[in-house]
Order: sequence, then C-alpha cells, then structure tokens
Amino acid sequence: VLGLISHLKEQRQCNVVLLLNDEKLADADEKEFREQLEKVADVNLKFLPTPKESTNIALDGSKSFHQNLGKRCQEIGLVNIRTIKKLESITQRLYEELQDFDVRILEQAVQSLVLFGFCKWQPEEAPPIELLQDPQGANIDFSEAFEEAANPDEEEADPKIAEWRSFLSGYGFNEMDEFDAAILSIVVAGHFDEELIQKEALRLQERLEARDGDQSFENAWELYHGSFDDNGTEIMEALANAVRNVPK
Repeated sequence: VLGLISHLKEQRQCNVVLLLNDEKLADADEKEFREQLEKVADVNLKFLPTPKESTNIALDGSKSFHQNLGKRCQEIGLVNIRTIKKLESITQRLYEELQDFDVRILEQAVQSLVLFGFCKWQPEEAPPIELLQDPQGANIDFSEAFEEAANPDEEEADPKIAEWRSFLSGYGFNEMDEFDAAILSIVVAGHFDEELIQKEALRLQERLEARDGDQSFENAWELYHGSFDDNGTEIMEALANAVRNVPK
C-alpha cells in the first residue's frame, strides 16, 4: 500500500490521504510500518475528537431524543461515531414504542442502551458485556456481581474489576432490572422485540407508580414530623392526595 502511495505521489503527482486505525497493528508490524511511513508521508495527523465533538458530528439535533442521547454518550465518553449512529437508530425505535409511558422509563432506556452498546461494540474499552448479562434476565446487584468476578475461586483479583466498578458507579448504573435486560437483548441479539419492551415497560411503570405512592405518604407525614407549624389542614390534604394516588 505504501509503495502504491509513493508511486502515485512521485510519478503521477497525486495528493493521497491515508486513513487508518494504527492501534490495531501488532507491535512488530507497527515498528516496521512507522519506519516505512516516514519515507512516504509528508504530514501525520491524529484524529482525536472529544466525546462532545463526536456526538455533534453524529447527531444533528433534528430528533427530539438527540439531546438526551448525546448527553449519555458524552457521560460514558463515546467517541466512535459509528457506534453513536447505531445507538441513534435503536433509540428512535425505543422512543416510538415508549412515548406513552412515564418519561423516566425513556430516560432509563437511553442510559442503559448507551452502556450496553458501548460494551458490545467497543469491548476493548468497556466492561465485558457478559458481566452485565443474567441468565434469569433480571435484577443484578453489581456490587455482588463484581465481587464474584473479582474472586471466583479465591484466586488473585483481576485489577480491572475495580476500574469497571468505578466506571459503572460514575455512570449511575448500579443494578439491572428486567427492563434493562430487555434493552440488553436488543443489543446482543440485534433484534427489536416490541412485545417484550412493552411488557417490561408496563411492569416498570407499575413499580414507579407504587414507589411514587409510597413517597407521597412519606412527604405527607414529613409535614407533621418536621414542623411545629399549625398545619393540620395541609397535612390532611397531603394524606388525602396520597390515598387518591395509590395505584389501583
């Protein structure tokens, strides 16, 4: 290839641009390649976009979900434009399927999708996707999962475990539920199962509504326990609203 470039440059007076991912070269190949490249290339440039620059290139802002998706891609440090475009395609489908659900479900879907896509399509940089998979399909506590991975048979712990734990914690992903497992299945299998996504989204919405109801009661009693004011009417109204909001 370098010989062809040299011929085109010197004999045909062509301007040639060589695009390559030199990180994939083996050590021996890289040494020889560098030596030969210096004889041919006049200018060497490294393309090192930031996560923000990469998302701005991949996402033009024309879709309602671009801002949310771009934010998650930047949080996780994605710079691979091809990966971001794959995530954009799946996110479009998720927004179509989940538009009638609680907005928190959409937010969780995008957060989980970006992580799973990072693990699947950039495995050299991300935690192993096997660590995120559960044969039962749900409810992994990553604090326990990491401990098992770090010391499965009383052997020396993998130094990467602490790095993965810190990475997931910083991203705000500490456990995986059934809805996350459904999102993961899209990335792993490459097939969008609308029925599964709808079913798990409905179950998650029921859990969120139940949690909101519990929080309403806690907030009402906090008015009583956390104040010396004469606020009996306000407390009764808050309790009544909490009862009305209990999921049927």
